[in-house]
Amino acid sequence: MDRTLVRLDQAMCMVADQDPAAAAAHATSALVGLPTEHRSALIIYRAEQLADSVPRTARQVPEVRGLREVLALPAGTEG
Repeated sequence: MDRTLVRLDQAMCMVADQDPAAAAAHATSALVGLPTEHRSALIIYRAEQLADSVPRTARQVPEVRGLREVLALPAGTEG
Protein backbone atom coordinates (compact mmCIF):
# COMPACT_ATOMS: atom_id res chain seq x y z
CA MET A 1 0.00 0.00 0.00
CA ASP A 2 2.83 2.42 0.81
CA ARG A 3 4.34 1.94 -2.63
CA THR A 4 1.00 2.71 -4.26
CA LEU A 5 0.60 5.88 -2.20
CA VAL A 6 4.08 6.97 -3.28
CA ARG A 7 3.19 6.31 -6.91
CA LEU A 8 0.02 8.37 -6.53
CA ASP A 9 2.09 11.18 -4.99
CA GLN A 10 4.43 10.98 -7.98
CA ALA A 11 1.43 11.26 -10.27
CA MET A 12 0.26 14.34 -8.35
CA CYS A 13 3.66 15.90 -9.08
CA MET A 14 3.14 15.15 -12.76
CA VAL A 15 -0.19 17.02 -12.66
CA ALA A 16 1.58 19.94 -10.98
CA ASP A 17 4.19 19.78 -13.76
CA GLN A 18 1.31 20.07 -16.26
CA ASP A 19 1.56 16.54 -17.62
CA PRO A 20 -1.91 15.13 -16.89
CA ALA A 21 -1.61 12.30 -19.42
CA ALA A 22 1.53 10.93 -17.76
CA ALA A 23 0.00 11.47 -14.33
CA ALA A 24 -3.15 9.57 -15.20
CA ALA A 25 -1.22 6.74 -16.86
CA HIS A 26 1.06 6.45 -13.82
CA ALA A 27 -1.89 6.41 -11.41
CA THR A 28 -3.83 3.92 -13.50
CA SER A 29 -0.83 1.62 -13.62
CA ALA A 30 -0.49 1.86 -9.84
CA LEU A 31 -4.16 1.00 -9.30
CA VAL A 32 -4.38 -1.81 -11.82
CA GLY A 33 -1.15 -3.35 -10.51
CA LEU A 34 -2.51 -3.47 -6.98
CA PRO A 35 -4.43 -6.59 -5.93
CA THR A 36 -8.10 -5.73 -5.52
CA GLU A 37 -8.06 -6.69 -1.84
CA HIS A 38 -5.43 -3.98 -1.28
CA ARG A 39 -7.42 -1.20 -2.94
CA SER A 40 -8.38 0.45 0.30
CA ALA A 41 -10.64 3.45 0.69
CA LEU A 42 -7.51 5.58 1.24
CA ILE A 43 -5.98 4.45 -2.07
CA ILE A 44 -9.18 5.12 -3.99
CA TYR A 45 -9.65 8.47 -2.26
CA ARG A 46 -6.12 9.59 -3.20
CA ALA A 47 -6.60 8.44 -6.80
CA GLU A 48 -9.90 10.33 -6.97
CA GLN A 49 -8.15 13.43 -5.60
CA LEU A 50 -5.61 13.11 -8.36
CA ALA A 51 -8.28 12.73 -11.04
CA ASP A 52 -10.10 15.78 -9.67
CA SER A 53 -6.88 17.82 -9.69
CA VAL A 54 -6.50 17.46 -13.47
CA PRO A 55 -7.45 20.76 -15.11
CA ARG A 56 -10.85 20.69 -16.79
CA THR A 57 -9.20 21.38 -20.14
CA ALA A 58 -7.34 18.05 -19.91
CA ARG A 59 -10.11 15.81 -18.65
CA GLN A 60 -10.84 14.41 -22.10
CA VAL A 61 -7.27 13.19 -22.58
CA PRO A 62 -7.54 9.40 -23.12
CA GLU A 63 -5.31 8.56 -20.15
CA VAL A 64 -7.38 10.75 -17.82
CA ARG A 65 -10.60 9.19 -19.08
CA GLY A 66 -9.03 5.76 -18.52
CA LEU A 67 -8.18 6.61 -14.92
CA ARG A 68 -11.73 7.77 -14.30
CA GLU A 69 -13.05 4.54 -15.84
CA VAL A 70 -10.87 2.44 -13.52
CA LEU A 71 -12.09 4.48 -10.55
CA ALA A 72 -15.71 3.98 -11.61
CA LEU A 73 -15.41 0.18 -11.61
CA PRO A 74 -17.21 -1.62 -8.79
CA ALA A 75 -15.02 -2.75 -5.90
CA GLY A 76 -13.30 -6.05 -6.64
CA THR A 77 -13.36 -5.53 -10.42
CA GLU A 78 -10.15 -5.73 -12.44
CA GLY A 79 -9.34 -2.81 -14.73
